[in-house]
Amino acid sequence: MSIDVSALETMLDGVALPARPQELLAHARRLGASADELRALEELPDRRYASLNDVAERLRPVQPRFARPGRTPRPESGAPRAEAAMRPEPAGAG
Repeated sequence: MSIDVSALETMLDGVALPARPQELLAHARRLGASADELRALEELPDRRYASLNDVAERLRPVQPRFARPGRTPRPESGAPRAEAAMRPEPAGAG
């Protein structure tokens, strides 16, 4: 299934927001959305969408997904070189 999310977003312009997927579907049907567009709206999680950007983001995520479950950062390997160079030498060295 491939849809033009921008075109669907334009089609949904004018729907009363916030809206649930059922309301988005009804609006899209009235305006003659394709079967693929309707299917995409049917697959949206059931929640209230505050804006068409929220709907579009759910249909085609553009924000990066940073966190990976189960992964933790590794400990650092030591002080950065600049910090090591700025440390005073121990007394009696040199």
